Amino acid sequence: MSTKCPKVSIGMPLYQAEATLCRALDSVLSQTFANIEIIMSDNASSDTTSKICQKYAASDSRIKYTQQSINIGAMNNFKFVLNEACGEYFMWAAHDDVWSPDFILSNLVFLQANPDFVASISPVRFEDGNFEPNQMGDSPLIGRPFERIEECLGYPWHANSRFYSLFRTDHLQKCPYLGADFFGADWVIIIHCLLHGKMNRIPIGSMIRGHQGVSNSGSLLGHYRTKWIHWFLPFYELSVEALRMSSGFRTLHQIRILSALAKINWCAWKATMMELKAHLS
Repeated sequence: MSTKCPKVSIGMPLYQAEATLCRALDSVLSQTFANIEIIMSDNASSDTTSKICQKYAASDSRIKYTQQSINIGAMNNFKFVLNEACGEYFMWAAHDDVWSPDFILSNLVFLQANPDFVASISPVRFEDGNFEPNQMGDSPLIGRPFERIEECLGYPWHANSRFYSLFRTDHLQKCPYLGADFFGADWVIIIHCLLHGKMNRIPIGSMIRGHQGVSNSGSLLGHYRTKWIHWFLPFYELSVEALRMSSGFRTLHQIRILSALAKINWCAWKATMMELKAHLS
């Protein structure tokens, strides 16, 4: 990384963000660690997101703002802000989330002291929820590679908050799944990172996640049901890629990962049937 680059890059992929963007930006700008850059990419919003971004960018030189001429898709927007990053460390920041002022500094200190970890995060909860690491998907993953992946998949249905950890940038930028858009694509990115190192949950700081976006819209399964196989294996692509990445493990370890994948597909299938029943009633 260039010595002129900030230590930490923060990527904010935006779309129709006017209702919550100011609160999220104020939270990022209030971090006690100031050596940061904030990379905002507006995915062709039709609301006042652009005006808000321009106002903040004019008042703080750490903010870099891009307005996409057309909607490039949510996951490609996540990829875009990462590719623009030059900091040694990187985190994605959703426009409806809020971080404690010590979030970046606390996780940065941990990563600098522990080179075998690729990412670190503080306790996470939803605005109206509790700090429950299994449900929020932010528990530490510190075993051997197959154990980390198995544990990541072991809790059948979680919010995958690890996706919003503070990462070592180079590990993320080398991930071949950036921009992939299927159900569980964010999980696949995490699994790829787990092949290269551990992930931690420190007891310091906090992150509050909002309820915006397709993941909390109540139509998540329908949004990604684009093939007939998704009716039976909602996490089909995730399953294929997780098994491919675990192909070098011992047979017993592969079977344990396959079992975990079967469980999360079963849970998602039951949710699919409930969704279908509600639609038909």
